[in-house]
Amino acid sequence: MLFMIILAFLNGLAVSAGRVVEARLAKARGAIAASSVSHLVAFAALLSLALLVDGSGHIAILGELPRSSYLAGVASAAFVALSSWALPRVGALRGILLLVAGQMLFGALVDAASGRIKSLPMEILGVVLILAGVNILHYAGRRP
Repeated sequence: MLFMIILAFLNGLAVSAGRVVEARLAKARGAIAASSVSHLVAFAALLSLALLVDGSGHIAILGELPRSSYLAGVASAAFVALSSWALPRVGALRGILLLVAGQMLFGALVDAASGRIKSLPMEILGVVLILAGVNILHYAGRRP
């Protein structure tokens, strides 16, 4: 279990680092260009890894998947494009905190719907505390 927790934490670091790099590219070239570069590189890397792992890349199953499965790709593209557009405007720390708050809220709702959490109000309180932290950051930089 500890390994999985560490892996999830490292994933969070990687996602945050990726968003910051994409935000810089978006500032220079635009959010759509940044998102496109990110997805092209990700596609090439994942396809290479899939072909390396078992030689087939599991490409044959693409036709067998329900069409709704492809919505994850659309959501991912929207996520990268919106992050690339928003982070240069709100800053890396605020942007990532808001991103985490949104992910926590969605995760809490999914877990609540599947009966995996004991207290939805406590999960929502966690999201509220993150949003309060974002507001503290916002107003701390202002002078009276």
